[in-house]
Amino acid sequence: MNHIKAVIFIILVACSSEQNNPEPAILFEKAWNPDSLTKVLEIRTEIALKFPASPEGLYCKAWLADQNGDAKKAVKTVDSLVIGYPGFEKGLYLRANLRAKQEDNNGAFSDFAKAIKKNPSFFEAYVNRGSLHFQTKHTDLALKDFQKADQLRPNEKQVLFNLGNSFLVLGKPEEACNNWQKADSLGYEEAKLMILKFCKSVN
Repeated sequence: MNHIKAVIFIILVACSSEQNNPEPAILFEKAWNPDSLTKVLEIRTEIALKFPASPEGLYCKAWLADQNGDAKKAVKTVDSLVIGYPGFEKGLYLRANLRAKQEDNNGAFSDFAKAIKKNPSFFEAYVNRGSLHFQTKHTDLALKDFQKADQLRPNEKQVLFNLGNSFLVLGKPEEACNNWQKADSLGYEEAKLMILKFCKSVN
């Protein structure tokens, strides 16, 4: 089962502003659409240029640097964000994801935990931390994070898929198939493949 993977959320989480000027946050909210990366890129570039010192601006500059393959600049920028705006949990979330990409798992787990402590309802942080737990073979911890995410936002197809994968690895095929079937009913194609492969003997 080494080929089974958990799905992470793309780093497009909307930022809330800690400044008096709400424009960066308003602009970023308009970019909250994972199905339109081109629009996200356009708006985040605008935010980075117009509001470079805001938390949203620093977030977007770090994100853009990562998109351009400049990991060093991305990490340096997000470090400035975390230091300059310690109450802005989205900065910790972004840094956690960047650290995970660089296989700094300890650093990533630390930042995810800090972000969740600041915002216990941080849905995306639970999903991505759960995915990292799954990848590092801590499936029991992954399951807890996915279950928490499911409580926060029920019937999210990626979360249901991840729950199914976790239950399968933990030796609970009935629970796995139940979650995959829910994900499949919501149009998640990968869930259908898992059902065909693992659920014939269960049903």
